[in-house]
Parts: sequence; structure tokens; C-alpha cells
Amino acid sequence: MLGAPRSARIAFGVVMTACALATACETVTVSPVPAAKIDVEPRAAELIPGQSQRLQAVVRDASGAPLTGRTVAWESSDPGIATVDPGGMVRAVGPGTGAITVRSGPASATAAILVSQAGRIALSRRQATFTAALGHGDPPPLEIDVADGASTGLRALSVTVTYDPAGGSGWLAAALAGNSAPTVLSLQVSAGGLGLGRYRAVAEVRDPKAGNSPDSVLVTLDVIKPRPSIVVEPDSLVFSTVGVLSTDLRVTRAGVGTLSGLSSSVAYEPGGPQGWLSVSQTGTAAPVTIRANIVPDGLGAGTYRAGIEVSSTVEGVAPVTIPVVLTVAAPAPRLALAPEDLQLVATTGAGAATDSVSVENQGIGVVTSLAAAVSYGVGQPTGWLQATLAGPSTPTRLRLDASPASLPPGTYDASVEVTGLAAKPVVDPAEEDRRQTEVRPLNRVAAKAQTP
Repeated sequence: MLGAPRSARIAFGVVMTACALATACETVTVSPVPAAKIDVEPRAAELIPGQSQRLQAVVRDASGAPLTGRTVAWESSDPGIATVDPGGMVRAVGPGTGAITVRSGPASATAAILVSQAGRIALSRRQATFTAALGHGDPPPLEIDVADGASTGLRALSVTVTYDPAGGSGWLAAALAGNSAPTVLSLQVSAGGLGLGRYRAVAEVRDPKAGNSPDSVLVTLDVIKPRPSIVVEPDSLVFSTVGVLSTDLRVTRAGVGTLSGLSSSVAYEPGGPQGWLSVSQTGTAAPVTIRANIVPDGLGAGTYRAGIEVSSTVEGVAPVTIPVVLTVAAPAPRLALAPEDLQLVATTGAGAATDSVSVENQGIGVVTSLAAAVSYGVGQPTGWLQATLAGPSTPTRLRLDASPASLPPGTYDASVEVTGLAAKPVVDPAEEDRRQTEVRPLNRVAAKAQTP
């Protein structure tokens, strides 16, 4: 109907004038459809400092239909946590929780942004080298510890392998025992089908929350010509001065080829005494027996270490070192009386004959609670000898008094046994007391009283 207002849905408002051919014209006003809502994706994102995430915004009308060509504005609630550029690219700055708001006309929407402290992938080693003899199987696998060096909780660990383009591929298998740190990275190589040479690959461990992701391990595989290797049994030796001080080592060959030119030598712990370990062997081609002998003379109580190195003159054969540990036990407490024989000469009717002997501990420590006991020969008279200790602990002296007042002339025999207690080191360092052990057997002093 002429003269009635009409409208059309377009992006921008315009004014249109329609004129009849004769005399009449009319004006039509077209208004933009207002934005009713905005959809933003993703509605939430978790980042670590330095990471970025692009947000997408779709402006819609009241019926939910998308409106194209609309201008949107982005705003961060806290630029210290995350910033956003005009294109909706969010960049994490520091730990915390923030919001990114997008607006178009009266409509707005918000995306939650969580910026967490960056974790750190910590590998126990970053290089791994394998050696495989051509046509003789694969070397054993290698395990590498994977930890979170920042203790933030890495829970999405993954590993990938990249090969050196100059070498073969498919020879390395890398697997994680679990996706959360701490875990173990297992590396296994398969040399089948590979020729002689060196092959390289990189195992990359990733986690989206790690600031150093990916962290990598350089893996090298050397495929070599078959050759022998040294095997020594047992692979370690432990000696004690209270046990056997010699033993045999058996040297055999592993792999292929002749294992000859064998020799053995001793290397001592730096700064420690030398000369207490010697070796001898039965030949120079495997199998060989090596005799290890301990000579602890002159060594004080303690623990001593050395190594027996077995090597070969065959090219490419690695030497093998057998660790040796020697424990020299402290000497046990032992009382010593000097002199051990004593003759006292007394005159009937006169005073007692007197002499003394020394009492010492020839082991370690001090012997305490000393006591002396006199015993007489079978059929001998008793009571004529008195034994008196000058002190209760070593070193001290033992006084002997022979009183012949009631004895007829003759020669009489007696002996004196000295006993005591010796402090023994505690086995368990947590104990605070020291146990006492009686010192036995102990020396005796033989006393003879001769009366004219």
C-alpha cells in the first residue's frame, strides 16, 4: 500500500527514496538488527605463562541466528594474568584466575582463563647410548626417571621419537610407564635389519603444563662387528680378617671370537694404604682363573677398598673392574701378664716375699672390673699366697705376697688368674649404652714359693 512504512533486515541502516513516474515519492528507513548474545569458544582455558590461546566469538540475534560483519571488542580483567589482542588471541602472563570479555553493542560474553605455575620436566639423563653386535641380538632396555622439577603436577605426559634423516628409522621404541610424573621412560632398541654404523634419534617428552616442554633424550645406537667381551664371576669380593683371606675369580668369554691377552692388576682407593691385595692368574686366554689374596699385615681396624681390573689386548674389548672390600676387625680385648712366671723365695719365720707383675690389655679399649683369683696345685698347702691388684682397670700391677709362716721348708706352686670386663662397641649406633663382655680366656701368672 502506497505511503505505508516498510523494513528489510540488512547489516546497516540506510534511507531509500522511491519516486513514482508522475508526481509521488516515498522514504523507506532500514534499521540494523541488534546483537542479542555472543557465543565465545572456548569458554574456559588453562594455560601456563608464555602460552597463547585464540578465542572465537560469534554474534547472534534474539533468535540465535549469527550476525555477520559485526565489530567486537576484547578486554582482559587482569593484564597481569592474561592479555588479549583485538583478534582474540590470549597470552598468559602470570599465575592466577582472570576473565576475557568480548562485547558487541549491548551483548557480551566472558571466557574464564586459569594461568597455572609452569611445571618442569626433569629427566634423570639426556643421553642414552646403545651398542649392538651385528646379527647378535639387541642390547637390554634403558630406563630414565621422569619427574616434575617444579612439583606442580604434570599429568599429561607423552613421548614421541624423531629420527636423524641421515640414518635408519623405526629402531627405537620409547614408552612412558604412566602419564603423570613421577614416572619412567623406557627405551628399547631393535638393531635387526640395520647395517654397521651409528644411528641417532631423539625421544621428546611433552606435557602442556611444563614450561620446558618438550625435554629430550638424545639416543645413539652403534651397530658394531661381533667381538668378545670379558665376564668375571663373582662380580665383587668382600673379605674380613675374621674369615678366609683368599678366593678365586673365574674369567670367561661372552660374545664371539677369541678372548686372549688377558691380564689383571690391582688399583687401590685414592689416599688409602696399598700392598694388602695381590692377584695371580693361570693363563692369558679365556677361561682363566685369578686368585685374589689378602695380606692385612700392618693395617689398622677399618674398611679398605680396591679394585681388580681384568683387561684384554683384543681391540675393542672393554676392561672389567671387580670391586674389593676388606674389613679389618679390631683386636679383641686380651689381658697380658708380664712376667708370666715368678719365683718368690721366703725364709721360714721371716716376713713375706713380695714381687709384682704388670697387667695390660693387648687388644683395644680398657679392661675394667679386674679381679685376681689364686689357685694351688693338687695336694699343695693353701693360703700362703696373696694377690692384690693396684687398680680396677688396665693398665695396672698385680702384687704377689708369699707368706711361709706355716710352711715347712720346700717348694710350693700356685697360680693367679686375672679376669675383667671389656667395653665392646655397640653394633647398633642407635643404642646409647655400651655392652660389657667378660674377657676370657686370660693369662695366668705362676708363682712358686721356695723356703730354705
